[in-house]
Amino acid sequence: MSNIPSEEDFARAHRLDRARRLHLSTIAQNLLGHFENSCRLHDVALMPQEDNTFLAAIFFQTVADLTDATRRGYPQQMIDFIYAELERYGRGAREDIQVHFEFDSDQNVQRVFGGDYRDRLN
Repeated sequence: MSNIPSEEDFARAHRLDRARRLHLSTIAQNLLGHFENSCRLHDVALMPQEDNTFLAAIFFQTVADLTDATRRGYPQQMIDFIYAELERYGRGAREDIQVHFEFDSDQNVQRVFGGDYRDRLN
């Protein structure tokens, strides 16, 4: 028995990865569209972690934009929106899924991480 993955192993892993990511980019885009007239968002990343566990990284344009949005209660609205979208797209009921939320700004990522979002999210 070989420890080298077969083509079938790679194909199965690819299918599983696609299933884990299914609809996540759509949900992220939906959030951007839903809040585009309310606050200055830069980007949203929604990534699978473990079964029924996700990371939602929501980036505002500036630290001031994040502060203003927080004062106005938008982070909680975004949390509720993400959970509702995950449910709507069949990822599970809110009580059955976990989402770790991170709120930051592009300005901070540029300043602290030299613009490297991978470094920021690790």
